[in-house]
Amino acid sequence: MNNAPSFNEAVLDKGTVNEFIDVKKFFLILVHGLPQIICCALLGIIVSIIIFLSYSNYSNVNTTTRVIYSFKGVSSGNYPDNTKFSPSDLISADILHNSLLKDNFNTSIDFQSAISSAITIEGIVPAEQIKLRERISALGQIPPIVSPSEYILSLSLPRKFPLSLEQRKRLLFSIINEFKIKFERTFASPPLALSDLPETLKSADYDDFERILTDNSTRIENYLNNIYTNSKYFRSSRTKLSFGDLINENKVFNQIFKNKTLGLIHEGNLARDRKSALIKMDYQLYQLKNLEKQQIEEEKTIRDYLNDATKHNSSYILGVKSETYDQRNYTSNILDKGLIDSILANDTYNFIIKKALEASLSLKSTQVQEVIIAENRAKMENALTNQSPIDYELASKASKSMDDLIIAYQNLINSIRETYSDYANQEFTDSIRISAPIENESFLKTLITPTIIGILMGSILGIGLSLLGINIVKSSFT
Repeated sequence: MNNAPSFNEAVLDKGTVNEFIDVKKFFLILVHGLPQIICCALLGIIVSIIIFLSYSNYSNVNTTTRVIYSFKGVSSGNYPDNTKFSPSDLISADILHNSLLKDNFNTSIDFQSAISSAITIEGIVPAEQIKLRERISALGQIPPIVSPSEYILSLSLPRKFPLSLEQRKRLLFSIINEFKIKFERTFASPPLALSDLPETLKSADYDDFERILTDNSTRIENYLNNIYTNSKYFRSSRTKLSFGDLINENKVFNQIFKNKTLGLIHEGNLARDRKSALIKMDYQLYQLKNLEKQQIEEEKTIRDYLNDATKHNSSYILGVKSETYDQRNYTSNILDKGLIDSILANDTYNFIIKKALEASLSLKSTQVQEVIIAENRAKMENALTNQSPIDYELASKASKSMDDLIIAYQNLINSIRETYSDYANQEFTDSIRISAPIENESFLKTLITPTIIGILMGSILGIGLSLLGINIVKSSFT
């Protein structure tokens, strides 16, 4: 060992405790032991890396990417159809199952549970919005709710998990792609029910045509009106039509083709099977009568509530501002209980009136339907009793009119589909997109922490040995 000065020698001088430490001798000791400190630091790095590699198979590896939601309504937490949106819908159970199935991964319950517990999604709030919220809070105001549009999608699994690093990246991509497909299938495609009218008419009897065509026309009208509300100025580049034009085309379809076909059926009292038609009408009347009884009881109940509200209304109508509140107490309520009761009573009265009107209109509508079906049934029963021959010329016209109706309907549906396809391409193309590459956590980055720990621990060991005067490594410094 070298005869280098130790820390004790630097502090003690001939058995007497110095009042101050000689800094010059202190640094001389460190400089003299520098090779030893460096060697200990290197040794610490080696030991810490060996320990890290021994346990690396049990440590988690993060696979991350970023996702942006940019469809209409996302800032208020809604989908385009105003249903509730949650960022965690991206990692819902059905999306995970379909993604695993699509990539031929293990789809067992245990495997899916492990993936579900390892995947997370977190919002990214820009620093500018955080500063704005802090400024608003400092002014004593309530800061607005921040709804991030970009999210971090992470998959954290042990290194020894039966999915390679490339498979984990592919799984994240499949999850995002599967959710995008589901979104486009739900919001970027017209409902499939709009195209099933021809098959329905071919299997239905003539007496069902009015109900089928009316329901279908109402469904198309509501669908187009909902889209037109948010896209009044959109016009398709292929069909040159707007949704307002399609609404008018639907009206023309009803006026020309629908009314003509139904008029011919009604005039000739046509039916493919009159006995079956009578049976269906009897059951429809049975349903309507039961519904009428239920609506009569509902209307009676609401009218009783309305009478009670009318009798007690006078005692709540007049509400005045309180003039006797404590002038010195600025936190006291300005409105007294009487005014609040009056407001509640008025709102309740208006609500009951609205419900009474709705119940009466529903009852009248049911009664009208019952009268119409009863009249059609009487005509059908009269034709069946008298064994009236079917007017084949009129039936032929009705059949041709139905063929023309189906062709016109298919043209209308094709126009709706093409127009909506252009609208969806414009509105939903980038609704869900990846904003950052899918990456696995770098193995070299994971070595940074154990390397730093090894350097610190080795350096501390080397400095301690040097201060104690133990020099394992010879030095050329004097």
